[in-house]
Amino acid sequence: MSDNDFRPQTLPEQLLELWVRSGFPDHRREWLGVLGWMLAGGLAFGLGYAWLLANSAGWIPSTLAVGRTGMMASLFIYTVQRSVIVTGLVHLVLWSEWHSSRPSLKQLLVGSAAMSFFCSTLQHPIFLTAIAPTLWIRAFANYLLTIGWYVMLFRAASAWFAYELVPANSEPKARSHRDRTAYRGWTVSGMLLSTTLVAITIVTKQWIHTHFIETAPSSTPGYSVWINLASEMTNILDAFLLAYAAAALLSRRHIMIPISIIAASFAIHCVVSLFITEMLPTFYVRPEFIDLLYSISLSIFATLAMQWAAFRAWRWAGYEVHPVRSRQPSVSSTG
Repeated sequence: MSDNDFRPQTLPEQLLELWVRSGFPDHRREWLGVLGWMLAGGLAFGLGYAWLLANSAGWIPSTLAVGRTGMMASLFIYTVQRSVIVTGLVHLVLWSEWHSSRPSLKQLLVGSAAMSFFCSTLQHPIFLTAIAPTLWIRAFANYLLTIGWYVMLFRAASAWFAYELVPANSEPKARSHRDRTAYRGWTVSGMLLSTTLVAITIVTKQWIHTHFIETAPSSTPGYSVWINLASEMTNILDAFLLAYAAAALLSRRHIMIPISIIAASFAIHCVVSLFITEMLPTFYVRPEFIDLLYSISLSIFATLAMQWAAFRAWRWAGYEVHPVRSRQPSVSSTG
């Protein structure tokens, strides 16, 4: 053996070895996509904070800061912020559900905690402002619940609408008819987990409403926990449906598939919004129907555009969205 076999590594060599072992060089485009999403989130929330600062400082004319124009501007900023956050949460789940090499449960849990921490800090930057830490705790719990619902919804829907993120120029995976029909049945463990998630959601929402919302100085009377739950579940279902609409567009499915999904999302939004409006006490100002249509259309368009951009980022990283084909069993004839 030569002396070089026993030569200790220098610090730059050790750092280079750690860099290679981390897998970043092999998946740098995926990580750059994540960093790009974080930057987009920072810009979206930075725009919101800049708008609030400009309003409080009087830099924006009163004709723009208040009234219908101010409401439309605030709604646009809020919708962009929400769309960026929702897209990150959805595609974290799709990374665990549709990825050709599915990560482990531990990686999903770590990713969920990191994503919830980042989103909560964007929404309530406790390190930059004097905001109450309870708001950050509320947001963190809500984001964890949202990820849990996305996991359940995408796993349940994969029996009928199966997609996969596969490396470019590779054949899409075929799933046998037997596997497809067997997966449609509800297992006992799946039913227990779904029931547990529903129970945890109701208990958590009630805990947040009792200990954080009702005791807040700026709490709105009459805004019950069921109104909050209905609103958030609609947003979760909306992002879930629009993810399939964007996947259908990217995989060049028949145009009626994404149009039908978008129409279903719009109808659900309208029904739930009218239901929530009727549940509110009479002293609340009812929004005009045209304003309601504007907010729903803006929400759907922004979420769909963000989902489409995220799938394009997957393609840039070297992956494509493919529907999982169902392979029917062969039938041999004798005679």
